[in-house]
Amino acid sequence: MIKYIIIILIYTSVIFSREKQNSVLLLDSANISESNVNVYFGIRDEIIIMFGNLENKNVVKTDFPINIHVLCGLKFLKYFKIEVRLGLIYVFEDLGGNDGGIYMLTNFFTEAGIERFHNIGSLHGRSFSGGDITFLCFGIGYNTSKNFNLDISYCIPNKRKIGIDEIIGFQQTYDKVVNGLLRMGFQYSFIFGSSNKNKFLVSGFIFRITPGRLGCSLISGR
Repeated sequence: MIKYIIIILIYTSVIFSREKQNSVLLLDSANISESNVNVYFGIRDEIIIMFGNLENKNVVKTDFPINIHVLCGLKFLKYFKIEVRLGLIYVFEDLGGNDGGIYMLTNFFTEAGIERFHNIGSLHGRSFSGGDITFLCFGIGYNTSKNFNLDISYCIPNKRKIGIDEIIGFQQTYDKVVNGLLRMGFQYSFIFGSSNKNKFLVSGFIFRITPGRLGCSLISGR
């Protein structure tokens, strides 16, 4: 798990440095406290294409086009977002269940994330599938508006075998293999909070963030 997180951090750092090679970003406690911060929640739907191997044949499986996720995220330092996603996935009977992941996104909409997927799978006689899979995902996207964006990513599993398929009458067994997932996402976000310099406004509260001090006060807005 740690090595995946390190890979994600390296990936986003490289992308950011290429896009902003003529700029220098200085990070210290004072700069962070003066940076804009946005908190948002949202929903997303995904279309997923699985590349795998079933019965010793390469296959491409498309899913039921409703894979609902809820998410919350934090945008900070103008250039970065951290996003947590939770939802349900169903590609076909051998690959379906719930997942949760954390993603790092840049302002140029490159993204990298790590995701844990609990595959409920199926059971037919001696044929079965299921188990937990960790996916490492990389992608790009486009903000069509302030609240709506599209993205596409490719997810690589930490283990490819998800089960065994036995052909009755032929005394043969085959591994059920997932090589990767191509995911196309449609996301709408609701911005619940925004900030200006070191003031962070959420639902009638101002959170003042200064180096070494955190305070809040209740306000009445117009």
